[in-house]
Amino acid sequence: MSIQLQTVRFGSTCHYEDDDCDLIGSGSFGNTYKASITKRGNYVGPDVVAVRFFKIRDKRFVENPENYAKLQERFEMMLKLKHDHLVDYHQVTIIPTYFNVMVKFIMDYFSDNLQSKLKRTEDSGTVLNVGDAIGHALDLADGLAFLHENGITHGDLKPANVLIDGFNAQRETLRISDWDSLVTLQRCSVSSLNYKYFRNSARCVSPELAAALSPRNTLTT
Repeated sequence: MSIQLQTVRFGSTCHYEDDDCDLIGSGSFGNTYKASITKRGNYVGPDVVAVRFFKIRDKRFVENPENYAKLQERFEMMLKLKHDHLVDYHQVTIIPTYFNVMVKFIMDYFSDNLQSKLKRTEDSGTVLNVGDAIGHALDLADGLAFLHENGITHGDLKPANVLIDGFNAQRETLRISDWDSLVTLQRCSVSSLNYKYFRNSARCVSPELAAALSPRNTLTT
């Protein structure tokens, strides 16, 4: 049994102009753009946002009613979770095409990330000062603890997915991004929301997902 997919939007009713977007990142699963909100509706976030398109290549996976219900639950959870060290998501749209399903995320935009900062530090022949290093570690631990308290593991945490919020007057703070690749710990198994449908960097996979990938292990409730 399968369902007939239609375009479905979750979250704020905000809009941007497609022809006024700047490409800021690309990968095998989709692209990310910088965009400006032109119609706010009930949206109360910043004027400049990041828009990321994520491709689920197996359309039949999403057409399965059980999987589709889990995706809806996942997206609704993402929109509700707010934390000082997470990137906020404002809108999620499921867009079915003939061959696959595209998911569009509208989220906070930040121009810098930890990978770029570490590269600049290395190129300058210096190292992070102790205060910054400790502060960054605490930010990440705080954000991850919040995700885990809500039954979520990131699965692809790496410097490129850690954005820098430079608006704090005292110091730069970190925000964890790309946690839309999340897997709910209570429902994580190789046979349910299958790992292969969500992109992850092999060397950055969390222990929970590494265990789920093992032929001898699955994570169950």
